[in-house]
Amino acid sequence: MFDVGWQELMLIGVVALVVVGPKDLPLALRTGAKWVRKARGLAREFQTGVNEVIREAELEEIKEQVKKQVEEVQAFDPAKEAEKFLDPDSELARELRLMDGSAGMDDPKPAATEEAAGPLPPPAGNAAPKADG
Repeated sequence: MFDVGWQELMLIGVVALVVVGPKDLPLALRTGAKWVRKARGLAREFQTGVNEVIREAELEEIKEQVKKQVEEVQAFDPAKEAEKFLDPDSELARELRLMDGSAGMDDPKPAATEEAAGPLPPPAGNAAPKADG
């Protein structure tokens, strides 16, 4: 911060010795040291306060993020999420509505017809049926 070499310190010492005098110089140095100590203590206290405010702000931000995540998890409905990606008239979508208890008049097949229809056909794709064992 201050670029003071030994020559500058010597000059300050000589000027202080001439201005203050040799008798009062130790008292003046002690008083100056007390002021420096107070200034450093105030700076340290201020820095601690600022760090605490920053930490509290970060904690509040983290608390809000966690609260949002908890609300998202509580609002998550797997059946509705599955229906977004399925054809609304597919067999799986109707079964999900039956499990959810939301089967109503808008279903193309009533529940009794679904049970009588038998098992669902195997899924399309590369999935091979599992052998019982």
